Amino acid sequence: MGKQISILMVEDNYGDVILTEETLLDGKFSNTLNSVSNGEEAIQYLEDAKKGNGTLPDLILMDINLPRLNGHEVIAYIRNDEMLKETPIFIVSSSSAPNDMEKSRPFVQHYLTKPIDLMEFEKGIRKIDQFLFSITKNEK
Repeated sequence: MGKQISILMVEDNYGDVILTEETLLDGKFSNTLNSVSNGEEAIQYLEDAKKGNGTLPDLILMDINLPRLNGHEVIAYIRNDEMLKETPIFIVSSSSAPNDMEKSRPFVQHYLTKPIDLMEFEKGIRKIDQFLFSITKNEK
């Protein structure tokens, strides 16, 4: 197996965190999933990791509709930070509002809309595995 992938999930719905974790376990890559439940915690996690108190994520999975700071605010923080600005971000959100999608797309790799159907959700999360495969293949 290759490199261990560190993933930060910013999601306030614990059920979605568990479902994502279980789906990623079936993927091709060994990963560590850390989760926080709001935008402020996400920024604190990233600040701590930059100082060596934790691992900088290789990938960030984020909801848009978050308490405290929303996903757009966290994305702005990440894209304006020299150490983090290249970190891939996947939006995994129940919001299919055109404004949310248009505002996010220039700054993220993928925008996945959370479906109600479990199979569709798992298909969406598998796109993450495909993305990880493409970036690790390019590193060789």
